[in-house]
Amino acid sequence: MNTEKIERYINHEMDEVERISFELEMKNNPDLANDVEQMQALVEQLKLVALSAKIKRAQSLNKRSSQIKLYSIIGLVCLALFSVVYFLFTKSDMSASHPDLQKQIATDTTQIKQIPKADSISIKKDSAAIKSESKAKKPELPMAVIKSAFETQKAKELAMNAYFVPRELEYVRGKSVESVLDSARLAFNNEQYVTALNYLNSISEKSNKLDYFKAHIYFNLGQFEKAEKLFNNLLIIEKSHAKRDELEWYQLLNSLECGSKCKVKSNIIFSRIAQNPEHAYFKPATNLKNKLEKQ
Repeated sequence: MNTEKIERYINHEMDEVERISFELEMKNNPDLANDVEQMQALVEQLKLVALSAKIKRAQSLNKRSSQIKLYSIIGLVCLALFSVVYFLFTKSDMSASHPDLQKQIATDTTQIKQIPKADSISIKKDSAAIKSESKAKKPELPMAVIKSAFETQKAKELAMNAYFVPRELEYVRGKSVESVLDSARLAFNNEQYVTALNYLNSISEKSNKLDYFKAHIYFNLGQFEKAEKLFNNLLIIEKSHAKRDELEWYQLLNSLECGSKCKVKSNIIFSRIAQNPEHAYFKPATNLKNKLEKQ
């Protein structure tokens, strides 16, 4: 069985003449046609396995997002209750600190005029101080933390929804020198990222192609600094406009997935893409930016 030819045919890598010749050979050779059919079935099964894994991951992200929203609501409710209790406590404390004044008001309302101005000023000052203290003690930090966590999760969720595996990293069964690389592709598409990285590290030859593959692995492993370094190095030496656009797109997703500490980087990339309507990812990046601003 000529595996290499079959794989090139399945992955549409043959030119027109070679494809016609191969299809004619399939008609004359039932065994070859059967091998092609089996190989196509195997590739489809592997894709289904990878798709199932991605669906599970998306479901996990959605579940996490729902939990964070719930925690946000609970946090806001707790904050409101705390504010009410604190207000009631402050009011009660203020009343207790001036019992004589309350007694005078309750027994003889005419004595209100007899309260010295100095005392009146003192009471007003005390009241203002209590209000100021109440305002100072109001715990704004938990709200900020909850909001920040929600925004970060939203950005990560949008980044993962926008992420797609480049065609060149999809699994293609091969031979000889490509066999280790194909094993890495298979592991990557099955979301076995550490295994895929081990395969790539076993290849002694260094190339931009391998660095690009590793950048995607680090992204999926959550090692965003390593991914950013590789994407940036490749962007510096890349001359193809189409490839540069693709690298910037993945840089953007990596910075969003990185979270708040990479927000400056994501804003820079958003701005750079927005200034170039000819950018291959101008529309996807614009849509992503709008979704983030609406949250």
